[in-house]
Amino acid sequence: MRGYLIYMRLGGLKMKRSLLMAASVAVLAAPTVAQELPPGNPLPGECFARVIVPAQYELSTEQIVLRPASEEIRVIPAQLESVTERVLVQEESFELVPAGAGAGTRLVPGTGRITLTVGGTSYTVDPSSRALLDSRGRRVGSVANNGDLVASNGSIISAGAVDPVTFIGIGSGVSTRLTVGGTAYTVDSGFTVRNANGQSVGRIEGGNIVGSNGRVITRSAVNSYVGSTGGAVSVAQPSFRTVQETITVQEASTELVVVPPVYETRTETIVVKPESVEYVTVPAEYETYAETVVVQEATTQLVTVPPVFE
Repeated sequence: MRGYLIYMRLGGLKMKRSLLMAASVAVLAAPTVAQELPPGNPLPGECFARVIVPAQYELSTEQIVLRPASEEIRVIPAQLESVTERVLVQEESFELVPAGAGAGTRLVPGTGRITLTVGGTSYTVDPSSRALLDSRGRRVGSVANNGDLVASNGSIISAGAVDPVTFIGIGSGVSTRLTVGGTAYTVDSGFTVRNANGQSVGRIEGGNIVGSNGRVITRSAVNSYVGSTGGAVSVAQPSFRTVQETITVQEASTELVVVPPVYETRTETIVVKPESVEYVTVPAEYETYAETVVVQEATTQLVTVPPVFE
């Protein structure tokens, strides 16, 4: 609640107004208000009166915050349903089947361990995965379907090196060592089997080592195919032909060529001295003219006028 305390100078034109906080007219009349003294040094013939101007009120509507905005975490229950989907049980794979072998032909994996020597380096072939392992058992390549030995980076170690089914070396400069149980044999490109002394003991037929007398020395020594009737399927030797193909001798590259500069004479305008600002002193100009000045301010003099009697 606000009120205004006004001092009015009677007989003059000046007014002083002070803003005060008050609860009511009675408060305005309290000793605190009484401490407000009128202006000092009153002029003769002037007096002051204290006037209280009542406070003015009006009704207004405003919105206040009862509860500030906030965030809350609500747990939304999961929705579950039963669906049917196809899942991969076994990755796709391939199996070599001789052409014309007929339906029902299956591969019988060999039990022997095959070690190939190419250019003085020995490799072991894993019959089940066709992986090519080095002397430490690390995979360094694989056997392609056409009998090539392919390194892990895609380069060809030896083209047409082995028979694609039995993995017996048939390429030039490739020797094969076949170990069955504790017995080691060497097998040449014609599938002739020799013992540790270099004597011929038989040959590879239908995956078996068959002696010179026709007796089977070791069954399923190398991979072979068996038909639906259970008999061995003969596998034809691979045939080769010469083809011409374009290979990349050198990869495309970028060459940095130095182009000599080209010169010519041109005439152009250049700034010798940039524009600037120069300050020039302009002399002051004077003139004489007459004017009226206040020599003494106007005053009020109290003059005693003698009374007039009659």
